[in-house]
Amino acid sequence: AARDRGARLADPARGAAGGGVAVLIAALLALLVGLSIVAQNGANAQLAQRSSLWLVLLIGNLAAAGLALLAHLLTRGSGGLWQELSRVPRLVAVPSVCGFIIVAAMPLAIARIGVARAVVLVIACQLLAGLAWDRIFGGQSPTPLRLCGALLVLLGALLVTRG
Repeated sequence: AARDRGARLADPARGAAGGGVAVLIAALLALLVGLSIVAQNGANAQLAQRSSLWLVLLIGNLAAAGLALLAHLLTRGSGGLWQELSRVPRLVAVPSVCGFIIVAAMPLAIARIGVARAVVLVIACQLLAGLAWDRIFGGQSPTPLRLCGALLVLLGALLVTRG
C-alpha cells in the first residue's frame, strides 16, 4: 500500500478516477507552486537583509531535506534505504544545482528589481524554456495559439518591467 501511495504521489494521474480530476489537481499544484515561489523568494529577500543569505538558504534547505526524507520514508516500499540510494542516478545533481540557483538568485534579484519584475521575468523565461523543452524532449511542436500566448506573456513581461 505504501508503494502504491508513493506512485500516486509521483504520478497524480495514476491515482485519479478520470482525466478531468487529474488536470484539476495538476492545475491546483501549479497554482500552489506559483504562490510558493513568490512567498519563498520574498521571504528570503527580507531575511537576507537581516542575516546572511547563505545561512538563510542553509537553514531552509536543511528543513526541506528533512521534510523530503520524511515524505520518502512515509511513501517508500520495502527495502533498505541505502539500497534505494544506490539506485538514484547521478542526474539527481542537475535539479539540485538548479534548485540552489533558484533559491540563491531570486532573493538577490528581488532586492534589486522587486518581486513583480523578478517573477515576471522568471515566468517569461520559464515559458520560453518550457516551449523549447517540449519541442526538444517531448516532441511537441508549439501550436500557433501557444506561440501567440507566449508572445502575449512576453509583452506583459515587458510592460511590467518597464512600468
